[in-house]
Amino acid sequence: MKNALFLFIFICSVFAHKIQAQVIFGLPIDSTFANFVDSTTYPTYIIPDTSSTHLWQLGITHKVSFTNDTTIGVHAIMTDTLHPYPANADNWFILKIDYLSFNQIVTIWHRYTTDSFHAGGLIEFSLDDGLTWQNVMGVCNKDGASIPAGTLTDNFYLPTDTLFNGQAAFNGNSDSTVASVIQFFCVLPKYAHLHSGVNCNFCGGPAMLLRFRFISDSFTSSKSGWLIDSISVRKDQFGISVKKINKTSPLAIYPNPSSDGFFNLPEIEKQESYKIEIFDLLGICVYQITYTNTLDLHILQNGFYFYKISNELYNYSGKLLINK
Repeated sequence: MKNALFLFIFICSVFAHKIQAQVIFGLPIDSTFANFVDSTTYPTYIIPDTSSTHLWQLGITHKVSFTNDTTIGVHAIMTDTLHPYPANADNWFILKIDYLSFNQIVTIWHRYTTDSFHAGGLIEFSLDDGLTWQNVMGVCNKDGASIPAGTLTDNFYLPTDTLFNGQAAFNGNSDSTVASVIQFFCVLPKYAHLHSGVNCNFCGGPAMLLRFRFISDSFTSSKSGWLIDSISVRKDQFGISVKKINKTSPLAIYPNPSSDGFFNLPEIEKQESYKIEIFDLLGICVYQITYTNTLDLHILQNGFYFYKISNELYNYSGKLLINK
């Protein structure tokens, strides 16, 4: 009996621990979207690495490891559109977010294939205009949601997923596109003293920089590297507006990705005049319905879909991910 009780308590504690450590989406009320479709110049929200060995490229690729359809290819930002990643790489691009709000959530849709423990990609953030950088999985990463400051993550690398130099990073093979989420909780001024000596005290400010950095060792590889298809930045009801980082105007739909095919849509003015259309990756309409605040797509297969929500005057568009 004691053994059974101990096992029950242990399982409950593990389950609670896992739930506590997940990103808490709250009630998103604003979002911006970067989808990297410009293949000729860098968008204004991207700061490229200007070194002579620059690796990141914006364009279309037909690499088998990066796209399921090599005929159509995929527009994205990636570590070279044609060739494997080189040896001794240390290159990055930087995404600038105008203002860090109380609860900022960043979702990255990406795919990677590297030599495990030899090369990979990591995400760092800076709160002092690039003077210092912290790995998202560094000292500010927390293991619980009831925190005054720090970061939470979903579908992310662990501190033990390291490269040859010991840095935590995405490495190995993702097999398919992954939606990785970072949640930035910032500390309110009255809580600042709780984190003295640890630079986790971020709350509001002129900007936050996210650096997407790819590192490899001295061994030549035949692997493709890292591809980032799109990035979403959103805030919840406690937040402050974020910069619109491209022309797309998506709604604050959550959860996205959805683990059961159900999505919550916000209230919009005269929503009865809007219709919702869902398209697959080939542009085929697979579902349509009059606007609703609970969108049921559980009958669709796992994968990415595009939505268009429109009436005679306005339209919204964006991407949904079903991952049951």
